[in-house]
Amino acid sequence: MVKKVSGFPASHHIRQRVVPEVRRQAPYSGASMKEIARQLGFDDLAHFNKFRYD
Repeated sequence: MVKKVSGFPASHHIRQRVVPEVRRQAPYSGASMKEIARQLGFDDLAHFNKFRYD
């Protein structure tokens, strides 16, 4: 349904919100990647690490 309405899959819209936040927090927050992953709703660090940021 999301793709039908917007022309993009839901994963695209999720990435549009998550990637800028990761890029903002990673260098400046002092938090570990595990902490950042948890803050962004990733319960599994392995899944967060596989998430595409390009």
